[in-house]
Amino acid sequence: MNKSIKGFDLHIHSSHSSDGVLSISQILTVIRSRGIGVFSITDHNTVAACNQMKWYKERYGAETLFINGVELSTYHGDREIHVTAYGFNESCTTIAILMETFKQNRDLQTQMRVEKLQDLGFVIDYDELMKAGCGKTPSGVTFLTVLSKHKDNAEMLYDYLEGEKAVSPFTNFYFDYFVKGGKAWVDVRLLDFYDVVDKLKDKAVLSIAHPGVYKGKNVEELLI
Repeated sequence: MNKSIKGFDLHIHSSHSSDGVLSISQILTVIRSRGIGVFSITDHNTVAACNQMKWYKERYGAETLFINGVELSTYHGDREIHVTAYGFNESCTTIAILMETFKQNRDLQTQMRVEKLQDLGFVIDYDELMKAGCGKTPSGVTFLTVLSKHKDNAEMLYDYLEGEKAVSPFTNFYFDYFVKGGKAWVDVRLLDFYDVVDKLKDKAVLSIAHPGVYKGKNVEELLI
């Protein structure tokens, strides 16, 4: 291996993710500047980056090793578990079907979340939210960004924008409102954890994403 290669990064989000900023070409620039030899782009519930990387691999050759990846939002019981899948084939129909199932469920969840927030007194419009997402699934980041644009929401959002929760506003807002027991929680299951594992176990290498998030939970039961 080239001595200039410093390591690897297997959990990167691109602008195809609702919480990503950099384009694929910008990520490649950063990868090269840091001497990273192996990397994966694990966007949330989309493999658009993997499809785009096919073009870059053909153009730039084997300067670095790119591994197909995706981070899937699944449910295990009453909790949301994110599963990362690596090394699947770009033309994997199982991945494509899972992505379509997720999209349909996510669209319904988004509509119901908007209605819940409206019932709580927030000013928010579904079409405005979807436009702000630029074609990507609205996340807690998108929701809070859109909500904060309306002055009528300022009082209810004070803790997240200026108060004690402003140190990590998007994460705090998401957990306060959208997880089970949250103020705007809706019971729409995205993907089933065991179903995803069963369908992908022979097609990809699977891992629990950011296991440290599940504080007080028994993650070991998921290691099947």
